[in-house]
Amino acid sequence: MAQNSKNQLLVQIRDLITDTFDKEEIRSLCFELGIEYDDLRGETLSTRIESLIARMNREGRLDDLLNFCAYKRPKIEWPDLSESVSLDVAPVPFTPPERNPRQISLRQIPVWGWIGGSVVIALALFGVFQLVTGGGRLAATPTTTPTKTLPPTQIIASVPTNTPTIEPTDTTTPKPTNTPTIEPTDTATPEPTNTPTITPTLTPGIGSTRIRPKDAAVMVYVPEGRFIMGNGDATHEVFLDAYWIDQMEVTNSMYAQCVFANYCRTPAQNGSYTHSSYYSNTDFDNYPVIYVSWNDAQSYCEWAGGRLPTEAEWEKAARWDEVMQEARIYPWGPIIDCGRTNYSGCIGDTIYVGNYPSGVSFYEVLDTAGNVREWVYDWYTNDYYLYSPFYNPQGADNSGFKAMRGGSWFDSSDDVLTYRRYNYIPTFRAEYVGFRCAQK
Repeated sequence: MAQNSKNQLLVQIRDLITDTFDKEEIRSLCFELGIEYDDLRGETLSTRIESLIARMNREGRLDDLLNFCAYKRPKIEWPDLSESVSLDVAPVPFTPPERNPRQISLRQIPVWGWIGGSVVIALALFGVFQLVTGGGRLAATPTTTPTKTLPPTQIIASVPTNTPTIEPTDTTTPKPTNTPTIEPTDTATPEPTNTPTITPTLTPGIGSTRIRPKDAAVMVYVPEGRFIMGNGDATHEVFLDAYWIDQMEVTNSMYAQCVFANYCRTPAQNGSYTHSSYYSNTDFDNYPVIYVSWNDAQSYCEWAGGRLPTEAEWEKAARWDEVMQEARIYPWGPIIDCGRTNYSGCIGDTIYVGNYPSGVSFYEVLDTAGNVREWVYDWYTNDYYLYSPFYNPQGADNSGFKAMRGGSWFDSSDDVLTYRRYNYIPTFRAEYVGFRCAQK
C-alpha cells in the first residue's frame, strides 16, 4: 500500500507537469537541471516527463525538480515531499567515487615504511623525554638570542712627541732647531652597526596584486569608494570597503587541491559539454572548474582563506571605471566580439582562464563576461535593489535562490552584460557554472 501511495504521488507530479508546461518549456527545464531532453526515454511528451521524474528520483533530486517547477509556476500547488519516494524502476548500481590520481592511499605504503616510521617516532619521543627531564646530553639549556654589540671604539693613547731640548745657541749665528714633524695619530673609525631598516607598510592601489598562499591564486585590489550599480530603473549608488578579488576563475587543478585535502567534494560530472574527460584530465588543468554548486564554491573559498564575492563586489570589479566615473556595459567597453570573451558561438565550450587579455576590466579582472557563469554570495530577489543598503550590501534574506553573475560560453551578447543577474537554487550544478573568490 505504501508503494502504491508513493507511485500515486509521482503520477500526480507527472500530471501537474504535463498540464502546466509545454514541450519547449520541458526542454528548458531539462537544460537548467543539466539533463539532455533527447536522452529521455519515450516518444510522447508524457512518457519523457515520466522518464525525467524517474531519473530525478534515482539521483535523489526530486526536490530540485519541484523547486524549479514552483519557481516557474508559483501559483500551482506543488506536492511537498515529506519523505523519499521511489518509482518502480530497476535500482541504480552503486559506482564507487573516482579516486583522485594525486591522492596516495595508506594501503600503498610498504611494511618497511611503517616500521621505519615507528622507529623514527620512538626516537623522537625518547629525545623529547631527555630534553624535559635533563637526563641526557640533550638536557635543555637556556638559549639566549645573540645580540650584536657595537665593538668598542678603540681609544688610541696619544704618543708623546719627542720635543728636543733647545741648546743655547750662539748669539752670532743661531743654529736651526730640528723641529720634528708631528705625524697624525691613528683615530679608529667605528664600524657601522647593523641597524635593521624598518620597511614602511605599503598601501595597495589600483593595479596591485597578491598571491593567495593556499592555492596560488592571483588576486587584484579594488579600493574603497562609491560606484553605480544596476541598470535602468534599478540603477543605484553603492559604497564598498576595499577588498581583493580573484583575477581569474577557479580552475580544475586549483579545485582538485581542495578535493585532495578532503574539504571539497568532486564536481557532479567529470566531463564538459564537448569533452567526456575534463576535470580529471590534466590537459584541462587551467580551465574553469564546472558542475559545482553554490555550497561547493563557498566551501572551496573558505578552504582557500576567503569567501564568495557579493553581487556588489563582483559588479564593481567587472564594470566600474574609476577614472571616467562610469559603469561599463561590458568589462572593457561598449563593443563585444570573440576576440574579447568566450560567449555564444565563439568556442562552444569552456576555454582556459585568462585567454582574453583584451577583455580585462578597469581593475584588471579577467573573464567576467562569458566562459562560465559565477556563483556569488547573495541570496537573490528581483526587487532587492529597491531596498538594498548603501554601505556594503550583502544580499536579500533567504529567498531559496542564490545569485549568479557573468554569463557563459553559450550565452548571447545580452546575457553577458555586466549588470545581468541570474538566480538558481544553491544545489544547482551545470557545465556552464563556476566561480571565483574574494577577501577583505
